[in-house]
Amino acid sequence: MSINSTNDRAVAQGSLGVLVETFLGQRGDNQRYSRAFRNWLQLISIVFSSPPDPRRSDFFNLMSGSQALSSHLLTEWWFAKIQNPVLSKVGETTIATSALCEKLPLNQVLPPELLQSMRQGQEVAARYKYHEELFLLWQAEFLSGYDNDDIEYLTTLQRHRHDAAVMASCQRTSWRLFHQFLEREEIPVSEAAVAGATSSGTNLGGDPTAEYRTRSMSWVIEPCPWLKLRETNISNQGTRNNLPYYLWDKEDGCTVEIAQLDRRPLYAVISHTWGRWRSQKPSVTVDGVPWLVPQNSRFDVQRLPDMLQRMDVTTRYIWIDLFCIPQDRSDPEQAAVYNSEVDRQAEIFASAHSGVIWLNDINSWSGLSETISWLCLQYLKLCHPNVRSLLPTQIDSITGQAQKPTGLFGDDTAATEPSGWFSSLWTLQEICLRPQMGLLNSEGKALFIGDDTMTLDGLLALESWVLLKLSTQHFPLLGVEIPRGPSELFRLSNEFQLDFLLDNNPLKVLGMTNQRYCRHSRARAVMSAIGATAWWRDHVQRVGEPPPETELVLGRFPLMFINEIRQQLGASFFGSVSLSPEYPDIGVSDSGSSSRRFGYTVIGSMMPFSSNAARRRGSHVWGQEHHDHPSVGTWRICPDGCVEMDEVGIVAARVSNNSLHVPLARGLIASIMALGNANQEEVVVGNFDLQEWIDGFRPGGEDIYAVCLCYGGPRSLDWGVILQRVPSRKEESGMCSSSREPMLLVKIGAYILQGKGQNIAPDTHKVQWLAL
Repeated sequence: MSINSTNDRAVAQGSLGVLVETFLGQRGDNQRYSRAFRNWLQLISIVFSSPPDPRRSDFFNLMSGSQALSSHLLTEWWFAKIQNPVLSKVGETTIATSALCEKLPLNQVLPPELLQSMRQGQEVAARYKYHEELFLLWQAEFLSGYDNDDIEYLTTLQRHRHDAAVMASCQRTSWRLFHQFLEREEIPVSEAAVAGATSSGTNLGGDPTAEYRTRSMSWVIEPCPWLKLRETNISNQGTRNNLPYYLWDKEDGCTVEIAQLDRRPLYAVISHTWGRWRSQKPSVTVDGVPWLVPQNSRFDVQRLPDMLQRMDVTTRYIWIDLFCIPQDRSDPEQAAVYNSEVDRQAEIFASAHSGVIWLNDINSWSGLSETISWLCLQYLKLCHPNVRSLLPTQIDSITGQAQKPTGLFGDDTAATEPSGWFSSLWTLQEICLRPQMGLLNSEGKALFIGDDTMTLDGLLALESWVLLKLSTQHFPLLGVEIPRGPSELFRLSNEFQLDFLLDNNPLKVLGMTNQRYCRHSRARAVMSAIGATAWWRDHVQRVGEPPPETELVLGRFPLMFINEIRQQLGASFFGSVSLSPEYPDIGVSDSGSSSRRFGYTVIGSMMPFSSNAARRRGSHVWGQEHHDHPSVGTWRICPDGCVEMDEVGIVAARVSNNSLHVPLARGLIASIMALGNANQEEVVVGNFDLQEWIDGFRPGGEDIYAVCLCYGGPRSLDWGVILQRVPSRKEESGMCSSSREPMLLVKIGAYILQGKGQNIAPDTHKVQWLAL
């Protein structure tokens, strides 16, 4: 995205303090805490006043998705819904006292006993990690950020919001179980209260954001922020825009057209998978469905209406693909509805009131519930200072129970394959669009933790936070210390890169497709989550049918689809990195769909996805406020996955014949993610002098180039890719390479310059390169 979008981002993602002042048309003074406290109290007044403030709806509609999430997190913290009220009171006292100090005359000070009491309260509160993290978020939202042009601040603010949301999600889940743990230990109510285990619920009484919170809004992340789903939903309030064509009516037991309903309906979306198990038997008639429904070996589609009736879904209307997208496309009118609905999956999932994941091959939540208890226990041990002394017997008991298999790999204790839902490409798109879906087993029963349902984003937040803490504290991640249940969940998340969902971007979505199955048309299965649907829509409008499955880049996605994504993302498209060593693969004959160029296998090293599930890709950088280097716009993506380059911006290099006259670039410190220097079996991340790293990378090896993708971003963090030259087959045999042949290269990593970026583009060099 161009740097010219900076002002737009400052308005949409700026601090809540700025939002309040913008909404009220006022400008605060330069006193930090008094200004911050006033803005916070005004926000609370607009949200919670009784009778309701007439401006409330307009205020919420002004918020971006990340601002709405942050507002919810802070009100939940301020009103002590998931922590000891004493801690929230400490935070309030600290803020109010600091504001008061700013208004005192220079010759007047607060009583020493008041300051001493405040300091003691702060020392106690600092021992509780959730309180500490949310207080930091409050400071980021209200103490700073009143300069809308400070892009470095906006980037930092987004990181605060992400960290606070993950921490709050862990606290929310663990808080529900903390009371149960204490009851099992038979801790007296008075002692439990001292420990901070109050009985306050998790719902804000009279909270006007409830419609957006609950299941209509993720409490952990803003789904696909690049799609602006919240803004679209707000603009469509009171209309029938962005609704599905069909819904399933549970009460009447039939598929209905939205156009036939009196008002905009509340509906739940159901994410499930069945295509891999489609039966060869003829499609069948299902009562109430106006088309034939294909059969599968997972469940009886003719009994599906009864199952939907019994599911833990509260809405009358349901969207489920078998009953809401025409499956028999022999009728031209139904085929047109199908083509339109496939293009609109983002709108269908984002407009839903709620959503669930139906894991139709998992029979019981017993094992997963025990795993969640163990994860919550680890969180509490790390974030609550009294847990070890309060729960002496529960620690051993919960650890023992967590040895049960989760059931996510089936009921067979020897099963190694996870539930098919996790390996489906279609369900990847659905969970990107709606990560806050609850979990249902084969009988349609929800997974409850305490008195609330467990959502996938909440489960992933808890799993990823605990795994990160265990890793950084050098706990063994395999073996006796980690029970079987949590080990299964860690393995599942790692295998399918589920943690990417907590901090997602289009490159990560493409990277996650590597590990997922789709019978055909992989682009169709994921295009709505990425936001690249024009290639499909234009072809359908022009020809009346979906685009042909030809010119598949790396045998995966149509070139038209890839070029649309590249056009949207600009140079960032090429910024992904391999999470496994790929360089050796160019010399191996690939029996799959890979092509060969000049005697080498094309591995698509410049693509954010690969032709092989073993070649995992990730996103090392995802910056929006950069200039694209002008040379990158001239690069051409080939159908086989190669990238042709006639121009490049070289930042640093090691060359045997410096015909490009590239100067040495000493003193540029960079964060580098690339192949390790010792062998080709490791990928390393670290901060290095860029030129020294290049010079020291396998001394005596082939030429290395650090090539600029983007420059002039926040904190001047220019970034790009690291390419290694591949010797031609003629050179390997002692012959001279033809000048008409391009130089062959492979991407081996990426870099981000730290602190010494450039506000002008690095020099452009004319080249004849081909990246395999």
